Amino acid sequence: MKYQQNEDIRDWAQRVSMFERGVALQRLAKGDNLETILEDMSRRIVDKMMYPITKAVKEGAVIDQEPRPEPVASGIAPTGVADHVVDN
Repeated sequence: MKYQQNEDIRDWAQRVSMFERGVALQRLAKGDNLETILEDMSRRIVDKMMYPITKAVKEGAVIDQEPRPEPVASGIAPTGVADHVVDN
């Protein structure tokens, strides 16, 4: 199962969820431990959902971000910068 570049993220999440539920049900039918099945299923879902994001980051994709606000007064650090760091 691969993420399709033109696929909506909700459709991708639905496919991942359905696939992993099927795998979990098959393991449950074999008699595997329920707690182990659920832990594995959750880890695999998170890994699959993070794959397109980590791939984009590794390839250097630009992620849309809101511009940071300018400081209101001189000597005040912009949002997102530690308050003890001030450029003079």
